[in-house]
Amino acid sequence: MLRIEIEGCGADDQRYVRSALGLTLGRSVDEATLAHALEAVRLTDRYRRVEGQRHREAAGDVVRLAVEPWPVVRGMELRGDLPSRLKDRAPWSIRKGQRIGARRCEAQRVALESWLRTSGYPKAVVKVERLEPDARLIFQVAVGPPDAIQRLRLEGVPAPYRADELLEGLRLKPGADLWTETTRREALARVRKRFVRDRRLFGTVELDRSPEGTVTLKVAPGPVVRLAGEGSGFGAHRILGRGLGWTRLKDLVPLVRAERFSPELLDEGARRITRTLRDRGYLDVAVDHRTEVLKGPASAPQEVRVVYRIQRGPRLVLKSVRATKVQELETEAVREATALPPSLPPLQTNYATPSLLGSMEDRLLHAYRSRGYTDVRIGRPVLERDGKDATLVLEVREGTRRTLEAVILDVPDLPGWNPWELADQLPLAAADRPFLESIQGGRLRVYRSDRPELASQLLTVQELETPSKPGIRTFRLTSDGVLPLVRGDFASVLAGVRQRLTSWGALRPPSETLRVEEGQSGAIVHIGIPVQPLGRVARLMVQGADASRARAVLRSAQLQPDEPLDPARLAQAQARVGNLGAFDRVDLFSALELEETPGNWQEGDLVLSLRERSPWVFSSGFGYDKSQGYHLGFGAQRLNLGGMGRTLDFGFRAGDATIRNPTLRRWFPTGTYTRSVDMYSVGYSDPFFAPDVLSGLLPDQTQLLGEAAYIEERRSLYLLRRRRLMGGLEWQMGDHWHIQAGYRFERSEVAAAPGVNIRDEDLAVVARIPGRAVISAPYLQVTRDLRDNPLDPTAGSFGVLRLEFANQAFGTSSNSSFVKVDARQQWHWPLGRRANFGVVSLALRAGVARPTASTSEELPLAERFFAGGPGSHRGVEPDALGPRGAIPRLDDAGQPVLDDQGNPLFQYLPLGGQGLALASLEYRFPIPFLGSVVWGEVFVDSGQVYQNLSDVGQRPRWPPLRTALGLGLIFKIGLPLKVEYAADVKRILGRPRTPAERDTQLKSVLISAGFQF
Repeated sequence: MLRIEIEGCGADDQRYVRSALGLTLGRSVDEATLAHALEAVRLTDRYRRVEGQRHREAAGDVVRLAVEPWPVVRGMELRGDLPSRLKDRAPWSIRKGQRIGARRCEAQRVALESWLRTSGYPKAVVKVERLEPDARLIFQVAVGPPDAIQRLRLEGVPAPYRADELLEGLRLKPGADLWTETTRREALARVRKRFVRDRRLFGTVELDRSPEGTVTLKVAPGPVVRLAGEGSGFGAHRILGRGLGWTRLKDLVPLVRAERFSPELLDEGARRITRTLRDRGYLDVAVDHRTEVLKGPASAPQEVRVVYRIQRGPRLVLKSVRATKVQELETEAVREATALPPSLPPLQTNYATPSLLGSMEDRLLHAYRSRGYTDVRIGRPVLERDGKDATLVLEVREGTRRTLEAVILDVPDLPGWNPWELADQLPLAAADRPFLESIQGGRLRVYRSDRPELASQLLTVQELETPSKPGIRTFRLTSDGVLPLVRGDFASVLAGVRQRLTSWGALRPPSETLRVEEGQSGAIVHIGIPVQPLGRVARLMVQGADASRARAVLRSAQLQPDEPLDPARLAQAQARVGNLGAFDRVDLFSALELEETPGNWQEGDLVLSLRERSPWVFSSGFGYDKSQGYHLGFGAQRLNLGGMGRTLDFGFRAGDATIRNPTLRRWFPTGTYTRSVDMYSVGYSDPFFAPDVLSGLLPDQTQLLGEAAYIEERRSLYLLRRRRLMGGLEWQMGDHWHIQAGYRFERSEVAAAPGVNIRDEDLAVVARIPGRAVISAPYLQVTRDLRDNPLDPTAGSFGVLRLEFANQAFGTSSNSSFVKVDARQQWHWPLGRRANFGVVSLALRAGVARPTASTSEELPLAERFFAGGPGSHRGVEPDALGPRGAIPRLDDAGQPVLDDQGNPLFQYLPLGGQGLALASLEYRFPIPFLGSVVWGEVFVDSGQVYQNLSDVGQRPRWPPLRTALGLGLIFKIGLPLKVEYAADVKRILGRPRTPAERDTQLKSVLISAGFQF
């Protein structure tokens, strides 16, 4: 094929057409292949007409296509006898402005018809008509007769209720309400809720409807049921009335929440109580139940009591684990395998629970199996008791230790295969993460194991000469020491081999053959890889991309014909398209999964089904912390700008300076001085910024970020106004690295805060600042994020390094040039499985900023480092750590305020500094029985702000660090909310403090959100 010519559509549609065709230049195209390609174009549901022919020219075949896109829909309309109460509730999945093809039009028709039928019109019919030339969709509705409720009747003995009372409780109106599944379910729930409220937990309710429209309520209210408990489970540990420990009895017996009663629910309650107590260490618990008649005859009781008798037994604490009949395993290995997890009473005690006992048994088995004892068994565990203390005795049946002499891998030598990629999985038989030591020629590679017991051994993978196996390449793994035969390790080898085969496009990898034979010094394991076809991407058919440009969608997907059908690559393609932010649904699947398959689809025929979201998104929120005060936030986003996934953000943050509400100021205090941050901003982002002139220099996934903002920050005694322009490029390098390079242009002005009686000239002198500064600075920021959850991390690390350089050569004010480095690092370590013992976090931050202009010894106030308050040093008032200056206090007439002795009074201003050092160590832990919602924390914060890094203006040059101990509560309600308090260590120990330390100590609790400390 020489070329493809497409007529009748623009460049954007041509890209989508070429992607769906899947035809490659240089390959021959027959009539069947062309027909299949045209059917793929029709499947995109973008074109009213798709026609194509193959023409022969002297230089080769030319495929000419004529396509006619569907017009943009100008509106939709429901017509017919649709009831008025349903007109505004229609479930539209399409909207005007979209290209609605025949498939989506039919899907919308089916959805409307299904909605009407489930709304009480079982014979509803919907037809669709497309009006030309205004491109309107008309959905003609014929609802048919309604499935109306004609009358209500009751069966059964309703006593003690009246029949009319129960029928009214259904809240069904004959002649007005329609019979639907929702109506039936809600009516039943109302009656059941009434029974539960009256404690008639044995009551049964049924609701049926006859063809004539009669709804029959069948009820048996049953007796009043009272739950009670007796026995050792309810002794001194009764909590919350009929509670069981911290769990209420009614929460364990599923009578209240059940939709209908059955006797099995009582037995299920006994099982739940048993499991709950066993999970708390009461292994000998015995639970049974009985029903006592309190009122009325036994055949028809009016009131009963269900009594759960609980014999709890002792609560055993596992003190030690002992393994018996151990002959071969080293003593140190046994000790390590049977070591109990750390106990932190009363937060965590090693109670003898089934999960703990099972985990200890599994650890001992793993210790044996990892050393080659493939047949090891452990007899029935025995608990030796000494009062409430217990020792777990595990009787070991070791079996015979087996060693591994070699692993041999046979791989077919086929086009598109890379046998060494499979051979590189062999070292997993003796390593978790093998390290490649050396490559010797093209036929031998040497690895080193990461396991301590095998650290001194080298693993060699060598390709063998096998003339007796034509078409097969054979590899052998050996070691210079003794390798244990571990069956689980071969599962890792096979998993790695399957993953590699899948990444090559193996559609359904058949099972590998694995054979074990005895060699001279151990077992020889043979792994055979069968011949199998490799799938390739044939074409990509995009559905639902109405406003989105083909260039953005296809560039994000990055799926080209003849690429391997790698599931990981397909998942990445789906995620990249989703990251455009233009779609609320992104599905990528094979055309074989379509319900209707008019073409002869292959695995490589991929469908990218999209649903574009509304282009405008609006948001609002409220926030508060002591360092910035309260604020209301409003935002508007324009998504998918120009169809390229670009985003335009409009933000408005209204703080106290804008709202000025005395009540809110009183409810959300900020300490001695009113603080607030008000901001108006416009942001812009382009997920794929690569102009033609830079396309060869920038990576394909280069994101452009831009922001223009006006910010007013009210801090202590001064008001800081910023006018900021920022722009930059961002790259994601791998899964965890982000790199940002950009430029900041900012004009800042500092003046006395409104309502604060100080002079601007005094502020300038004390803070050693100009009243106005222009910052023009390029910056570079590198981020590495390995946290498991950015909002509530329990494991991993997070680091940021930012370098900024403001120089007069870029336009910075002559007295404001500087270079600044700000480095932050966090680590999070979980304690226990899934952090059930809590999380330990360590955060470090160091900052250095040096003036570079000869005309300036100080940084502009807005560029200095400040610390104190939430997210910083929590034992100090906001921004109050480090040096401060004194400004004369003035009265309303502008005269100095004097004390009783005639001395002038001063107000103190945090000055910030050129250096910053902060360290925070925190332990967060679940509060027993409340840990899913409420956690506690203890922490220590230490740090200092240094006014000047030279010998000028500060004595001492390096003031000591200030350290505070604190505690707090964390409420996990969406974004974790923290309430904290900390006190200076000197204050706790009764040591003398300076007046500045006393004045700036934390004076009330801190409220903040998240874990960015």
